[in-house]
This record gives sequence, structure tokens and C-alpha cells, in this order.
Amino acid sequence: RGLAAKAQKEAVAERERLKREQEDRQTEQSSSTDPTNGTSTTVEDPNHPLSKIARNIDMAKKGYNLLVDAIIRPPRASYDEEHLGPANFIFLQAEFQRED
Repeated sequence: RGLAAKAQKEAVAERERLKREQEDRQTEQSSSTDPTNGTSTTVEDPNHPLSKIARNIDMAKKGYNLLVDAIIRPPRASYDEEHLGPANFIFLQAEFQRED
């Protein structure tokens, strides 16, 4: 039971860290290189094409991360051993013993 709780706490901490990193990236200004003269520019205008591309990339990353978290790394359920039912039980006229 202790290992499962520890693993759950680590997974929650990792998700929170990833969420903070995403929020930090969102608050940073989008930087890019101007293709016409090769100079580095900071895009502050939300209607600028490079700003729109950056927003679309961020949206795609968020969607991908949500998909990964929901399907590939779903959060572990927390439960007590009594929620599992009795250690000895009968199923289809056969007796079984659960080993936790």
C-alpha cells in the first residue's frame, strides 16, 4: 500500500511540474527570426502571423499532453484494501484466494 501511495504522489508531482512548465512557456514572449532580413524579433502583436503559429503549436502540444495523460498515463486510483473485497472468494464454483 505504501508503494502505491508513493507512486501516486510522484505522478501527481510530475503532472504539476509539467503543468507549471506549460504555464511558464505560455507567459514567455514568442521569439522568432524574420525571414525577410534574418534578424531576431520578439513578437508581441497577437495578430502577427508568427504569434498565431506559436499559439497553434502550443495548443497542439497541450492537446497531445492531455491525450497522453488521459490514455497512456492515467492517474492511479487510490483505494483501501477493504475495497477489494474478501481475500477468499468463490467464482464459477471455484474457490480463489487473492494475494496482495
